[in-house]
Amino acid sequence: PGQYAHLQLPQASSEQPRAFSLTSLPDETEVRFVTRYSKPPSLYKQALFALQPSDPALLREPMGDCVLPRAADTPVVFVAQGIAIASYIAILTNLCARLCARLDLAHRPQKEVASQVCARSNLAQTNLAQIAQADLAQGRKSTLIWIRRSEDDTLENLIPGEVPCLKRIDIQYPDRLQAQTVLEHVDDKTLIYLSGSQRFVESLGLALENAGIARARLVYDYYDGYAEL
Repeated sequence: PGQYAHLQLPQASSEQPRAFSLTSLPDETEVRFVTRYSKPPSLYKQALFALQPSDPALLREPMGDCVLPRAADTPVVFVAQGIAIASYIAILTNLCARLCARLDLAHRPQKEVASQVCARSNLAQTNLAQIAQADLAQGRKSTLIWIRRSEDDTLENLIPGEVPCLKRIDIQYPDRLQAQTVLEHVDDKTLIYLSGSQRFVESLGLALENAGIARARLVYDYYDGYAEL
């Protein structure tokens, strides 16, 4: 979860394949991603939105470094600019699914309830919330910092409602994210993920490096061709 793939459309053969962050999980039968429809749309976007069932398209192998570290106790901070929240949807969904699996195994008498709740990603509305609190203490500490515009509100329902140990911070555009805000949620083991336009990612990454964060602790995932997201 967290990788991207290039999608090539024969219907737009003159256009280069575009990269999309996959919001679906690797074991799902459907592939999902998020894109923005701007006016006037490019030839590629016109072909994309005109696709019909059974139309051919070529999706290349997933790639990218925006994946969770192997060590389950490594804290992470996810920073997203606008629609670049898509880079983290599959990761957050996966974290939520892991919690649901642990609850299901540890509390089998409530299996049916757990299944229904996990499907909604909304543990807080049931008595499983108390059970979850003890389990969350063992999970990966995560922080999501999202710089969002009003048009990004429709992406809200893609974020799972209950993710283990997740602290969320929303910054409403045009307010700007300062490196200090990120540093407040970082310890000496934290990995920091940066997703957005190339200018946003590189400028914030440089500010964090200047503040003492090693380059090896930064994961870059920028969206080509966008000045802002």
